[in-house]
Amino acid sequence: MDADHLSQAKQKALEALEIGGGHQQAAEAAGVSRMTLWRWRRENPEFCAAWQQAEDTGCDVLEDVLRQCALNAFENPKYQTSLIFTLKNRRPARWNERRNVHVSGGLGVGGDPDAFKNLSDEELEHILRAIAPDPPSPDAVNPDPLDSAAPAAATAVAGVTNVTR
Repeated sequence: MDADHLSQAKQKALEALEIGGGHQQAAEAAGVSRMTLWRWRRENPEFCAAWQQAEDTGCDVLEDVLRQCALNAFENPKYQTSLIFTLKNRRPARWNERRNVHVSGGLGVGGDPDAFKNLSDEELEHILRAIAPDPPSPDAVNPDPLDSAAPAAATAVAGVTNVTR
């Protein structure tokens, strides 16, 4: 391939991303494999920066489409999922089901991996209750999204999903 064709191929890949396409669509538009796209990104910082900008632009396009779908959810139930995702992304504190729990330090057992071996079931259960939320009730699994308590219930249902040290 000559240099002009590579430039045209790279531009076609970027154009596919700018309209909301994914990596596969970008590769198909450029007439190359996804591996080639990744190689171009790795070897060409200018193309890598343009790629990131094109992906951002494409995300803006997708957000506009999602926003329109969310507005249509009031009239057509098939768009309700779009409404849910819009709320989760715009108001994550209220609508997101994921909680991040950051643990710093130890659990007071001196870092001994065998420290829990000799504890009774009751003692282990007490420790677990202290660090983990109560299990959700069966009624809380599918809260009504229009209910004001639903975000709190959804958060309680999700439990601890990401523990980092």
